[in-house]
Amino acid sequence: MITKLFNALFGWIFAIFKTENKRIAQDQISVEAYLKGLDFRPVQCAMLDRSEPILLLTGTFFNHGQNTIKRLDLKVSAFDGQELVGSSEAEVVGSHQAELRHGDSQAWEYRMPVSRNASRVELSSMEIEYSPMTSAPPAREARINWEDKLPSGVLVVFRERLHRTQAFGDGTQAFCHLTIEVENSGRALAVLKIAVSFFDKENNVIDTREALAAWKGGPPIQPGERRLVHLISKVPSNYSHYSGRVSEVA
Repeated sequence: MITKLFNALFGWIFAIFKTENKRIAQDQISVEAYLKGLDFRPVQCAMLDRSEPILLLTGTFFNHGQNTIKRLDLKVSAFDGQELVGSSEAEVVGSHQAELRHGDSQAWEYRMPVSRNASRVELSSMEIEYSPMTSAPPAREARINWEDKLPSGVLVVFRERLHRTQAFGDGTQAFCHLTIEVENSGRALAVLKIAVSFFDKENNVIDTREALAAWKGGPPIQPGERRLVHLISKVPSNYSHYSGRVSEVA
């Protein structure tokens, strides 16, 4: 049961970072978001050209409110005029990741089957959990290095916002949850690819995962933006540490 849950959760999180969006079938669809304290800035909302109609939505959530967001479950509704043509639920901020503080952003890509082409999309909160904004301890520097020399105009700092393991079953395995804060003080970044390896106490690589803080076709990381990126890995009880590298930036 735990393994199935992990595979489903892991697949959902990382599928959005590993697919390029191709063959868009129609013009941009309007997006309306009804979320207290949150802005959603869409980059793309369109129908994918597939045998069955699929709605693609990408954009960035920004917490501009005075509260910290600990959990956010969305209802995504697609309409053709006034007629509902698709509805789904989506977890944006969950208990497995760092909370979304004032000034944080989180990129998002979502795909949803619909009965036919949509003309507009509505986002509303099904469950949203706030906590008062307090002075959080400073995030520590993340163990992420640059593979090559930094390109001109690139100025990014990586910080570790969450790093914890959660044992399950007989205690010989655990989920490792990692949230990296990416603060961009340079030019806009259309692509930022990060590869993270997880090591045991003997310094052997247990697992390597790859996530995109920014990806082709998704929302760029704008100057001054502070974006959170989340990773999950299944590790043994002798897990020790992680180490990451930036493998692509554009």
